[in-house]
Amino acid sequence: DVDMNSEKQSEMPVENIFWPQGAAPRGKFKVSVRLFSRRDDRRSSIPIKVRIKDGSRERIFPGTVENEKQTVVVTEFTR
Repeated sequence: DVDMNSEKQSEMPVENIFWPQGAAPRGKFKVSVRLFSRRDDRRSSIPIKVRIKDGSRERIFPGTVENEKQTVVVTEFTR
């Protein structure tokens, strides 16, 4: 919905992708995270956490991203 860190709005940015209840399409999904810019972050790796909620089922996928412009595939699933 919005890029929480495009203007450095948050120290703990949250990104959301959602469909209204019952409107999510069926098919194959690949969930990935891309580090656009480190800005002034000097950590060797930046922690990420992806939460997927489908009805009452919720799954959490922790991970890290190290390099700018790096895309990390977090999970793939069929719905």
